[in-house]
Amino acid sequence: MKSTAEEWVKGKQQFALRDVVATDDVVSVVTQLCVAGALLSTDRTPAGLRISKSASEAGNLELFEQLADRLPNFIVCTEDIAEHKTWHLSIQAAQQVEMLHTCVQATPLFALPDVPPPTADMTTCQLALFLEERCNFKWLMMPRRQQDRIAIAFRARDPDTPRFLCFGRANLDHHYLRSLAAAQQSPSDFEEVLHGQKHSYYCHLLGLDVGKRGAPQLALDDGGEIDFPSSKRARGPLPMGDGDVEPLLLEDGDVEPLDDDGDGSDPVENDLDFEEALAAEIELWEVEQQQEHLDDHLEDHQSEGIQDGDRERALQNPSAQNFKYGPFTFTLKRSKDSDVLSWQCSCPFHRKNPNSGCKKTMVVTSGSVLSFEAASDEVLDCLRHWANQALTFTRQRTHLAFHVNEGNAPPKDVILAQMITRPKPKKTDVPTDQELDGGSDGGSTSSSE
Repeated sequence: MKSTAEEWVKGKQQFALRDVVATDDVVSVVTQLCVAGALLSTDRTPAGLRISKSASEAGNLELFEQLADRLPNFIVCTEDIAEHKTWHLSIQAAQQVEMLHTCVQATPLFALPDVPPPTADMTTCQLALFLEERCNFKWLMMPRRQQDRIAIAFRARDPDTPRFLCFGRANLDHHYLRSLAAAQQSPSDFEEVLHGQKHSYYCHLLGLDVGKRGAPQLALDDGGEIDFPSSKRARGPLPMGDGDVEPLLLEDGDVEPLDDDGDGSDPVENDLDFEEALAAEIELWEVEQQQEHLDDHLEDHQSEGIQDGDRERALQNPSAQNFKYGPFTFTLKRSKDSDVLSWQCSCPFHRKNPNSGCKKTMVVTSGSVLSFEAASDEVLDCLRHWANQALTFTRQRTHLAFHVNEGNAPPKDVILAQMITRPKPKKTDVPTDQELDGGSDGGSTSSSE
């Protein structure tokens, strides 16, 4: 957890080539060509980018000429006459165009105020930042043996005590971090703080009632919070002896110590569970975004009575709008409960299981600003760009997690130049996510290759 994580407050869209180092001159030339739509393709030759040989354009022309000498397979001069030169990106370069976003006015996404609040009032994220940045604690993977955890216990009265923030596969316990912070601030009140113990152990150190372990929360700039569900719960109160606290280990999937003879292993949580949960969260977020678009769309039509001939024709016969894009199928869908239209792209290169394919759907939100045709084009550009990335993913869930918002897709010429021309594979030849997870290491090569 680093405070250097940054939020893109404002960005400028630029372009580079995947197999070429994105130096300033490369980005400048590729961006100019992409914005101008000067990308060669097998079926057409666009007008290209003309650069005058006048003194005012000498610097830019020299830049293009130098880059064409360095990258002759990518930057092509297709016309050289007395007044100007015309430039294109080659077919090979068009396939490698990638979007870049230059981050400007970057601000820390998670930051600790100059005057931090009392540790009792800090969020889990603030406690971690406080210990790391202000108290010089270092992150360390949780030792597997209990005796190793005891050896690195934090003893604030000892100036040479190890300062570690131990993490495992479970969420960080808020009270664990709070105990370390409290011991740092009041050494006389704490003899030691052990790592990797039960939630109830840290509650006892802090003098709190033993309750259920809450989910850690990350503070946001706007005062909101992100909740991360935790599957770890303390099952009961801490057993108390004659003033001594018996260290207790975390339960159910957290790191357990090995036996003294070295047998045993670190319980491993299923990484697939995390990936599926992440994909589900992304899918839920997209559904919520789509619903917001639906609400805005319906409100626009109800309040302004928009009459769009293209939209009305599409509503009457949605299937007439369907089309093929390389090996992909685009289908116009009409909502059962309203006159809301959406485009669905079917990808033939991934399957979750034998019954679930790989399909991405986006609502067409025309209204007072965009006509149906213009709004539909924006959605189609996003879905075409999504389709173009299919071979960079090995599984349905990771392809679906890739999302492009309207207005943030590459220029249409770039998108069309990157269309996948590979034939549509047979459904039975495409392995499912389930098969790949059971018998593959999930490498970077597409399942279709």
